[in-house]
Amino acid sequence: MNFCFRCGECCKGEIRLTREEISLIKERTGVELRGIQLEGNKVLVKVNPCPFLEGNLCTIYDIRPCACRMYHCGRLSPTDSPKKTIGEVREVMKKNNEYRLWLEQMQAEAAAWGNRHGWNWRKVG
Repeated sequence: MNFCFRCGECCKGEIRLTREEISLIKERTGVELRGIQLEGNKVLVKVNPCPFLEGNLCTIYDIRPCACRMYHCGRLSPTDSPKKTIGEVREVMKKNNEYRLWLEQMQAEAAAWGNRHGWNWRKVG
């Protein structure tokens, strides 16, 4: 099962990207994202909404940044409201094993992507 309902919630606000992710996006799209330089190779970029969001679909889905890959709203159906806190998402995970398994797989894939693009988290799977 896929718990992404293409609502576009993950494409609003601010995200942290690595300079490697920004370079990859520029190389593939010609668009250079700019933001506030943070520690190390991290940059905080305002995306409200993301310039790559069209009709609630990501036009750079295959190269979307790690922050986009990690985002989860805790919705179990398209009519559910997005959860506002990680605590609310954890409650959904406790009550729905299928969602928990999906989220764990999504986060492992996101962490692996992130490690290949400058995040340097603990190695997963």
